[in-house]
Formats: sequence, structure tokens, C-alpha cells
Amino acid sequence: MWDNMSYGWDPIWFAPRLRGSIGSMPRESFYYLAMFILGSVARYTPELLLAVSSPKTEVGWNLERFLTAAERYFPHLMLRWWTDESLYF
Repeated sequence: MWDNMSYGWDPIWFAPRLRGSIGSMPRESFYYLAMFILGSVARYTPELLLAVSSPKTEVGWNLERFLTAAERYFPHLMLRWWTDESLYF
């Protein structure tokens, strides 16, 4: 199994998209920021998500893909960051 899940200059299974200095943040921070924004929207103005939450819309499809990826990768990335070693579960 490849364990290089961090965003970097030498990726194994993904191609980085760099725009300015945005590539300097670790991958965990992108997941955290996106989940924080979605959580705030869902808590304070949930009516905004009603119209786009259907998987038949493009935004709904992207939200579903992001939430599926975040559910799978974010806990693993955080455990890896806290323990400073590769963990598989």
C-alpha cells in the first residue's frame, strides 16, 4: 500500500494543482476548512443546502463526493499527523 497521502512535490497517486502559495498548506487543513464551512452553513442557514443537496444537481454531486472522501481520509490524515507514523485501519 502506498502511504504518501500528504500534499507535496512528489505525489504518488495524485497530480497537484498549485495556484500561488496555496500548495504550502497540508492536506488536512483543506479538509478541515471545507468541513468547517459546510458545518457552519448546515447549522446557521440549512435552507441554503436544501436546494443543492440533491445528488442530481452538480453541486449536490460534488458535495456527496467531498463528504464521502472526507469521511474516509480525514480521520486517517489526522491520526497520521498526531502520531507521526502511517496507520492502517
